[in-house]
Amino acid sequence: MGSEEENIQSVVNKTESIHEVVEILQSRCNSKEDINKYYIDKICCNNLNYFALKISDHHNVSSAEILCSFEKIKNIPLEYIEHQIMFDSKINREHSLFVGFRIDDDTKGWREDDVSILAERYAEVAKFLYKVFPNACRLGMSMNKELPPENGFLLYIIDKLNIDNIEEIGLINLCDILTYTQNHSLLQKNIFSQLLGLKKFTIEIPTKIHTNIISNISNNIKNFLKCLSEIKNITLELYVKDVPLSMNVAVKILKISEKINLKTSLFLDTNWNIIFTSPRTKLISDSYLLINHLTMTNITITQIDEFNLIYMILTYARELKYLSICFSNRILIQLLYQFSTINECLRTLKNNFNFLSTLKKLQKVILYDINFNEVTPDVLIRSGFNTLHEALMESLISILPTSVTTLNLYSIHTLNITFFDKISATLPYFQTIHFNKILNVPHHALYRVPTLKNVIIHGEIPLHIPTWIDVVVFCYHDEILNNDIYKLIPIDTSFEHYYNLMNTSSFKQSFKKIVNSHIYYIAFLKTITQWINVFYFMEDCI
Repeated sequence: MGSEEENIQSVVNKTESIHEVVEILQSRCNSKEDINKYYIDKICCNNLNYFALKISDHHNVSSAEILCSFEKIKNIPLEYIEHQIMFDSKINREHSLFVGFRIDDDTKGWREDDVSILAERYAEVAKFLYKVFPNACRLGMSMNKELPPENGFLLYIIDKLNIDNIEEIGLINLCDILTYTQNHSLLQKNIFSQLLGLKKFTIEIPTKIHTNIISNISNNIKNFLKCLSEIKNITLELYVKDVPLSMNVAVKILKISEKINLKTSLFLDTNWNIIFTSPRTKLISDSYLLINHLTMTNITITQIDEFNLIYMILTYARELKYLSICFSNRILIQLLYQFSTINECLRTLKNNFNFLSTLKKLQKVILYDINFNEVTPDVLIRSGFNTLHEALMESLISILPTSVTTLNLYSIHTLNITFFDKISATLPYFQTIHFNKILNVPHHALYRVPTLKNVIIHGEIPLHIPTWIDVVVFCYHDEILNNDIYKLIPIDTSFEHYYNLMNTSSFKQSFKKIVNSHIYYIAFLKTITQWINVFYFMEDCI
């Protein structure tokens, strides 16, 4: 290493901000290859990007102290919290993509002027958060669940927001929106007019809505949707649960959105059999409207005849982007007891996967064995179970559309080499794989997937990393969350430990997040310029 390179390395070592490190390297290096030569090892810690807010005296709203609470800390003055955040290390504020707060004030019955003043003060808190967290793009606001419903206060805050880099806002309860629109004319003022960067607004449709606000729901929500539709490139996202009221309201909103050309997507948390077959929902005729707007959903398979749900979703949900398939290995046990030969079991299983999805937008798929821990040893020793399990996993991959780029594998019993061969043969644009609570993976499995770029491992498994992999992350979220003292990873764990797990020491650049003196995650990168991607991977892990 020459003197100029040593000088650059010294500057990199002294610079705490990853963003600034990247700027330094990009300005002083001639190529990506030159950037990748430098050693980088940075540490970030938790930050205070979300907390509860409450006014100290609601009789003096304009000047009363704003109090903050978080975790076990109660009623700390906002000024103290802002000071702590401002003077925290830059790197600790770089990894938050989400900021927000919970409101603990019950403003129902307050004078309109007081509600407006408090909303403006809380909007300033949001503005502060976006100033100090440079990569924040999502704003989360909620009301304390112990407060009476149908408050409407969050809409007052939205009306006061003037922040260009808010890209997403949610979850906002529909009841809050309806309460606000009952008392305010949205035809005279668009409450989103100052949110120029807003791209997504998420509404949660509750399972219960008070009769005094649902009677005129179509007119009230229509004016609100018109306000949203005036924002360029905005998407309305609906979070809907499997109850008749929630479904019926979703259908009303979807029909209005289509009429005013408002792009609307749907996340459906549901039991598919009930929606499409039970008379109580009265939504059979509107089921295709729901499916046509579906972008995210989950399917749970506990019996062999429920595999048709996968076919239905992968055939008709043309806008689908994220799909979670939860299955039970009891299905395989049922087959073993139902048929006398393994060939009959395989034939019955594979008959449910004799199709190929042609969806164009599906990107991420989660495969989750919900009964992983219930497989008893006497079943495992039966060769038939392992054979069926391998066939099931390969079949699930074989029907996926070519658009899939990400797989999150959760609590899968075992994965063999042919499973990874199937990924390579079926998914030409595949880039990212998550291993979550998976222990049995062939050490050389990733060499079968030449398009793979990112590997996220929950916990630790020895897995040889090919030269074409750009990012490897070891994540210990579950261990820290559950305070599993036997699996917590000390902050001083050596790089050699991870190099042995990966069977390579080619990664010169890394950073880790520390929580309670233990590693929350550690990321190894071929090039530090991809650092922001790691934060998105970590959000998928939580």
